[in-house]
Amino acid sequence: MSVWRKELAVPKLLQASLSAGGVLAAISFYKKSPAVLALACLFGAVYYLSRLYFRSAADQLVFQNPRRSIRLFPGDTDSLPLTLSYEGSWPQIRGTMTFTASDAIDVDNAVLTHEKKNLKQKDYEWQFAVPKKSRLEQELIVTGKKRGAVKLNRIELSIRNVMGYGLLLLAFDPIYRTEVIVFPAPLPVIGIKPLLQFGQGFHPFSRSLFEDPASPAGVRDYERSDPYNRIHWKATAASASLKTKVVEKTTEYKWAFIVNVGSSSYGTSPFQSETMENQLSYLTFMCQHASSAGIPYEIFMNIRVPGAVGFLKVEKGEDRAHLLKVLETLARISVSSVTLPLIELLAKSDREISSTVPVVILAGNLDEDDRQELYFQKWQKHGSPVYRIIEQEEGAYLSKWSARRAIS
Repeated sequence: MSVWRKELAVPKLLQASLSAGGVLAAISFYKKSPAVLALACLFGAVYYLSRLYFRSAADQLVFQNPRRSIRLFPGDTDSLPLTLSYEGSWPQIRGTMTFTASDAIDVDNAVLTHEKKNLKQKDYEWQFAVPKKSRLEQELIVTGKKRGAVKLNRIELSIRNVMGYGLLLLAFDPIYRTEVIVFPAPLPVIGIKPLLQFGQGFHPFSRSLFEDPASPAGVRDYERSDPYNRIHWKATAASASLKTKVVEKTTEYKWAFIVNVGSSSYGTSPFQSETMENQLSYLTFMCQHASSAGIPYEIFMNIRVPGAVGFLKVEKGEDRAHLLKVLETLARISVSSVTLPLIELLAKSDREISSTVPVVILAGNLDEDDRQELYFQKWQKHGSPVYRIIEQEEGAYLSKWSARRAIS
């Protein structure tokens, strides 16, 4: 059920009709004139019927508020249904609905009344007429323009009475729960094919903490610390001395994105929207390709969020559901997000990256900071290749990260 905040504007002419009706009624009783009495009743009926019409609209006009998500890429078009139902007895309720939406979308079949460029918002309106005991469904045609998560707000109905006198304003106070999510537009990154060749699964790796018992790599002499289930009995029988099986060390091949959305690496720098919109688009492109190749990936981003982790993190995954979760997360990032220093993000993510040995991909601004480079060098020594997305005028490409100089 909808909840309306009501504001009734009764014009002086309508109020005067009630006063005139009272005066005429008094005159009709004094003069004993049925014609004057009928005129007095007419003036009173105009006033009271108007009030009844407005009360019926306010109490029996329902605006549906379903929880749904409409997902788009920039340039895509879909419908956003609005539903009004009227359970009253008046033949029809007519009026105008106005609402405000972010400029991340365009509403193609509503009238644009005002554009607030400084607030990045647009005001729209559409005319409606709902017959009694029925439902009106209006499908707004929305087109994604740029990244963002959009909910209609400041939804108001303006209703005039059947005779054109008076105005009832109904403001919809609850948060409208239907949301239009516009994903970042993917922008290509040159040079990712070598990273896609490994594909999903576990791969041999000399420094891994994990072993694959089904992948023998040879035998060696038995040591007291070796478990009995590692004894290679055939090799022991052939050599007359205990031998231990040696198995492959493996690691799961995955990508870890380290994303700096600040205008620099230091402090709680403001979100650099012009540059970072492109970085989020490059990230979208790479996540789409990782999901297509079945490669797990996770994201570490230096946006402060409440909780024990303290920063925005998208856990590892590779299927379509995970990709949708990532794209929605990227769509919801606000230009007013509070960031933390990149070095703090590196410190918080160091333990996980060092233990799982992913391919590390850096996105966003990197300053010439020796402390940052110490982490990158450490990860490379543990076996994690470190790459960086570099943007130029002609596009973006993936480059292997290298230290400016040796750091002791």
